[in-house]
Amino acid sequence: EVPPGTVVSMFGFDCTDPFAGAAPGTRAGELCTNFLGCLTCPNAILGSDPRTLARLLQARDHLQAASTLLHPARWGAIYAPQLRILEEDILTRFSDRGLVDALRLRSTLPSLPPLR
Repeated sequence: EVPPGTVVSMFGFDCTDPFAGAAPGTRAGELCTNFLGCLTCPNAILGSDPRTLARLLQARDHLQAASTLLHPARWGAIYAPQLRILEEDILTRFSDRGLVDALRLRSTLPSLPPLR
């Protein structure tokens, strides 16, 4: 059973149900093994509003910065796929105008937790 309330990923995005078994390799009723790696999840909910886009840009910057700090094997296995999807698939769906508006909001967001 899903606990009451909104389930939020590490990058601040809602998950429809982390116990649904939607991500590859997961089973219904068990916590998604991809939870906290939500940018690669087909069940992630990503809005098109400026604040969500600002969070996506913040996540991109956070992932890029972590690439120089984390062990290369960990980076490659966990975070590189998220960054690749974010840069090549998700962010390319937004207009240049939307990106400019989101850049202004990015600095107003709370900091993201350190990646390990």
